[in-house]
Amino acid sequence: NLTSDAAAVRAGLSAIRVVPNPYVMVSQYDPDNATRRILFTHMPPRGVLRIFTVSGQFVQQLTWTEADLSSSGDLTWNLRTREANELAAGLYIFVIRATQPNASGGETTIGTRTGKFVVIR
Repeated sequence: NLTSDAAAVRAGLSAIRVVPNPYVMVSQYDPDNATRRILFTHMPPRGVLRIFTVSGQFVQQLTWTEADLSSSGDLTWNLRTREANELAAGLYIFVIRATQPNASGGETTIGTRTGKFVVIR
């Protein structure tokens, strides 16, 4: 039943976390310092993630489905801007929009979650 599924997804949005936060450019998750990444944990099965600077500049957008998530429901981001540049140090805002397919073949928003994370050099 899509209504109860949507309610469960909306209820689960508060569990989303950014790991590690703050992200320090030398991190235990990045022992060889080659693969820079952060995880968005407890993600809904599908949706859109948008990342902005605190001044409102659009940085990146990721659209995902269940197939893009790890087995534990985590979404990995490589800390690259939409121009493929490395993310600068600073405070960032994320907006997650959980979606589900609708009858017309598009997506319907079923909930949103906003939060922030820090990148330290």
